Amino acid sequence: GAGISTASEDAYRFYLIGMERNDNMDVERAAEYFEKAVQIDPSYALAHHELGMAYLTLNKQAAAREAYGKALKSADRASAKDRLNIAASHAQWVERDGNKAVALREDILRKYPDDKRNLFSLGFIYFHQGKLAEAENAFETCLGLDPDFSQAANHLGGVYLELGEFEKAVEATKSYIALTPREPNGWDSLGIVYARMGKIE
Repeated sequence: GAGISTASEDAYRFYLIGMERNDNMDVERAAEYFEKAVQIDPSYALAHHELGMAYLTLNKQAAAREAYGKALKSADRASAKDRLNIAASHAQWVERDGNKAVALREDILRKYPDDKRNLFSLGFIYFHQGKLAEAENAFETCLGLDPDFSQAANHLGGVYLELGEFEKAVEATKSYIALTPREPNGWDSLGIVYARMGKIE
């Protein structure tokens, strides 16, 4: 099953707490638990992978690349699906090969269409490649699977902003704010949307 690519019950327990913190948008705590998991079992690929994602969210890019590197080294102990996700993250953030990352993530999408985090990552890459229609579709599908996926709502707002669809941008950004009331991020995004609208009108 997901996550059980470690022989250590303690490491697995820390991993589960980290995932639970992740779901509650408490990424700093999540990172601490993933760090504990990999301290206990340094070859716990999935915990390294989650740690990489947490570090990215916390803007610790160098630490994220290191975590993804360790995840790839131990990936043979992970499930087939997790191995694909690890390879895709490594391609995206360590190798900096967007096309390879897209190919891997599209493969994951075909095999596991309900993997919302893969969809989010795919949307993120599309967005940065300027493929706005594809990014919109990925983030929309993501929110269809999980309406509480705040990062997907935030990025969807960004896509709409680039497309000049300001009402939709406001709507997506407001739902992001509703999902993360303690984060100043959403209000910043909303300010940007309104500023852009003001310049047009």
